[in-house]
Amino acid sequence: MVKKINNPAKKKAWDAFSRMIRVRDAIATTGFPFVCICITCNNRRHLAYMDAGHLFAGRGNAKLFQEELVNGQCRRCNQYLNGRLKKYRKLMDEKYGVEQVEKWEAEGLKAIPDKEMDFEGRRKRYIAETNEMLKPFGYNNYKDMMRGRD
Repeated sequence: MVKKINNPAKKKAWDAFSRMIRVRDAIATTGFPFVCICITCNNRRHLAYMDAGHLFAGRGNAKLFQEELVNGQCRRCNQYLNGRLKKYRKLMDEKYGVEQVEKWEAEGLKAIPDKEMDFEGRRKRYIAETNEMLKPFGYNNYKDMMRGRD
C-alpha cells in the first residue's frame, strides 16, 4: 500500500513531483502526455491509472525526490505487486549500470530532514517543468490535460 505523507508541504511537493514523473515518462514511452507504458510490466495505461514508482522503498527525502529512480509504473505493479522490485532493479541496473544504482542505494540511506528541504520551491519547480512538457501538446497545465480540452 501507498504510505501517507504527514507534512502538508511535503505532500504538495510529492504530488507535483509525481505528476511531473508520470508526464515525463508518458511522453518518453508513448509520445503522448496522457498515456504511459509501465516500466515493469510494459502495459499501456492512462495517466489516471499510473503511479510514480520508486526503485527503493521509503519516504526519506533523498529517495522520495530522486528523479532517476522514480518512474511511471502502473498501480497494479506499484501498489498491489509491491513495485515488482526485482524486475525494476534489473531495469535500472541496465539503464544506469550496477555501480551507479548501488551508489544511489547507499546514498539514499542518508536522511535529509524535512526542515532542510524547500518543499514549496520543489513544488513550484515540478509544476513549471510539467507545464513546459505539456505546452507542445496544447495544454496549459496538468489539470487542463486531465479534464481534456474543448
